Amino acid sequence: NTLGTINYYDLSLGYSGVVEVLNQTTQEKAHNYNYDVNWILNLELISNPTNLTLDLSKDIFEIESGKFKKGLLTIINTGDTEKADRIHLTSNEWITFNKNEFDINPSEEEWVEFTITPILFSSNSTNMSYEIDIVVKGSNTKEYVERINVFVPYKSISTDFGDSDIDTMNWLLNVFCPQFPTSFLCNQSVGSSGNGSVIYRDADIPINVSKKVIYDIKKDILKIRDANARTNNELKILADKWGVTIPELMNMLNNSVTKQIDNEEKSKSNWNAIWIIGFFVFMIGISGAVIKIVNKKSYKKYLKEGAFEYRK
Repeated sequence: NTLGTINYYDLSLGYSGVVEVLNQTTQEKAHNYNYDVNWILNLELISNPTNLTLDLSKDIFEIESGKFKKGLLTIINTGDTEKADRIHLTSNEWITFNKNEFDINPSEEEWVEFTITPILFSSNSTNMSYEIDIVVKGSNTKEYVERINVFVPYKSISTDFGDSDIDTMNWLLNVFCPQFPTSFLCNQSVGSSGNGSVIYRDADIPINVSKKVIYDIKKDILKIRDANARTNNELKILADKWGVTIPELMNMLNNSVTKQIDNEEKSKSNWNAIWIIGFFVFMIGISGAVIKIVNKKSYKKYLKEGAFEYRK
């Protein structure tokens, strides 16, 4: 009910602040413009579902390592009214497609040419068959999988990249790099320092960051700052209570921890010494008992044989 500025101070945490009481004719929520955030909503519209039919030109291939072959995949939208949106094809690193992310109108088809390039770096990996899945999925279709079988006949593959392995270099230049131009084996640049160093460059990864993400990051940073401020205030209160500065307090805490560690080490050493001494005392006791038993038996033997003189 009183208009104006009210200052306050928190004795427990050492915080101070200001409350401004404004004149309002009606009740309404407080609005701090400093905390306004622009929210961006990305709406994704998905069409009604439709069905696809896949047809491979062939599903069994024999390809030598370092070579490639092509195949054809026909995708048919069997729906009569709905368009198949954003058809996306995925597979392993051996398969590349000449097109991706496309739409198919109702009752129409699309041809996708794919290239199979066996990437093997060991002779033991040849003379084997590999099963590879081609996955097709639209935004309004279910997931479809077509499997092909690739047999790689035996080939002696060199593990060195040098002048002696001409086939490997030709394969990298003419087969692998055209299919994977962003690979570090293909995208290289020599340093300008003249020392023969090679800088390998990989593909850049684009990252889309919304304002909400930036707002959350800033909020987390502010939380960390608040936690640090509370810790510093508690240290100040503790330092004022003990009549020392914060560096002196931190030094005392560090010394306390160091002293605790030293005490634990000394206690451990003392226990080790006690165990060692106890072991030697035990061994001495055992030795004395053995000597005493031997002397006693010898004395009885001499008495039995008539030697009454004490044997020193």
